[in-house]
Amino acid sequence: MNKIRPDGAPLILKDADTKVNVVEGVLQNYLDQLLVTATEQPQKIEKTIEIPVQEEVKVAPVEIAPVEIAPVEIAPVEIAPAVEIPEIVIERITSPEVVIDTQTSVSLTDPDSWSSQGVECLVFSVCGLKLAVPLLFLGGVYEITSNDVKPLVGQPKWYLGMVHTDEHHLQVIDTAKLIMPERKQCLSEQGFKYLIQLEKTPWAIACQSIDDTVRLDASEIKWRGERGKRTWLAGTVIEKMCALIDVNGLLQYVDQSCKPV
Repeated sequence: MNKIRPDGAPLILKDADTKVNVVEGVLQNYLDQLLVTATEQPQKIEKTIEIPVQEEVKVAPVEIAPVEIAPVEIAPVEIAPAVEIPEIVIERITSPEVVIDTQTSVSLTDPDSWSSQGVECLVFSVCGLKLAVPLLFLGGVYEITSNDVKPLVGQPKWYLGMVHTDEHHLQVIDTAKLIMPERKQCLSEQGFKYLIQLEKTPWAIACQSIDDTVRLDASEIKWRGERGKRTWLAGTVIEKMCALIDVNGLLQYVDQSCKPV
């Protein structure tokens, strides 16, 4: 059956496209009407509201009888005699210098050279990285300030400077720049507190904290066979989350890279 248009003529839908166009037209008109309704300004309706005047209400005053309050007796408070507190004196305690005698040069860079009973190692931190070095390779541990180190020109970027102790003239290594240059961190900006002398050489690595001493077994170390650019790395200790330093490899690198002082 054909539909009839308002003018009386029959409305014939010839195909599916025509039906789609009609439906889209109806939806568009419906949306347009909603938009017009939403944007129309509401009509103002003025209406006068009369508010009746209330009569004044007189309230009679209420008399309140006085209440008598009995006096309260307060017991006397006894004050204890003053107690004398002795003066407490806090002294700054510095870690003593640790000196370890290493008469013979040893190499601990593979499982075969590692002791069957394990090796005592010193664990320290540099910019969030934990490092370990065998105690056999330590010449001493010194607590200093950054101002004690005097910089020298013409040296590599990892060279912090010289520091003079009572017994040694130490050349200080910026451990962060030497070991992890890709992180672009340096101890000259972040600061350091300790120097660890490597064997009896004039070289010392700077660190921010001395954490602990642990005994490591060869089985705990993931040994590194091919050193590549990291000649200082002997292996990693997964359980302790630290890297084991190859002291001989580190000393060989700094001696070749640094100018004589």
